[in-house]
Amino acid sequence: MARRKTLVADDRDDLAAALRETTSRSDLVVMSGGLGPTEDDLTAEVVAAAMGVPLELHEPSLEAIRERFRKLGREMTPNNAKQARFPRGATVVPNRHGTAPGFLVRLGRGELVALPGVRWSTGDSRGVRPPARGRPRGGHPRLPAGEALRGARVARRPGHAADHGRPANRGVRFGYGPTGRRST
Repeated sequence: MARRKTLVADDRDDLAAALRETTSRSDLVVMSGGLGPTEDDLTAEVVAAAMGVPLELHEPSLEAIRERFRKLGREMTPNNAKQARFPRGATVVPNRHGTAPGFLVRLGRGELVALPGVRWSTGDSRGVRPPARGRPRGGHPRLPAGEALRGARVARRPGHAADHGRPANRGVRFGYGPTGRRST
C-alpha cells in the first residue's frame, strides 16, 4: 500500500533530498517524470549521482527513439539522445507509447522504479499496484512500461472500475494527474 506521496520540482537538490529520504525508508519507490529530453528532466542524472555511478548510453533505447521519430516522419534533435542515458547498472523499461524509457535500480533500502511522467506516455497510467511478496533479489527482467514491474503493474485507464475493484488492489489509492481531480 502506498504510504506517502512526495511531489518535487525540477531541482537537483530537492530531487536528491527526496531520493535520500524515500529510499532510506521504503522497499519500493516509484518515481514519475523527469526522463524527457529537456534540460529540466533530471531524474536519471540525480539517481546516478545518488548511486555514485555515471550515466551510460543504452544503444537499444537510442535506436528505439530514433525509430519512433522516423515512423512519425520527424527529425530527431540531438537533445532526445538524453532519454537513452541511464545510471550504470540500471535495468531499462522500454516505453512502447513514447520516447522516454523508464528504468529500475537498487538504491538505499530497496528498489527504485523511474517511469515517464506524461500520462499517455505510459499507456495513460494513473496508479501502481503493490509489489508481490517474496520477489527474488538480484537482477531485474526487461519489462515493457505498462506491464508487470516485479509484481507491480501500472493501471491502464483513469477511473477504470476494474482496476479499483480488483481484490489485488485492496488498500491501493489511485490518483489521477497533477490536478488531483480524483483520488480513491
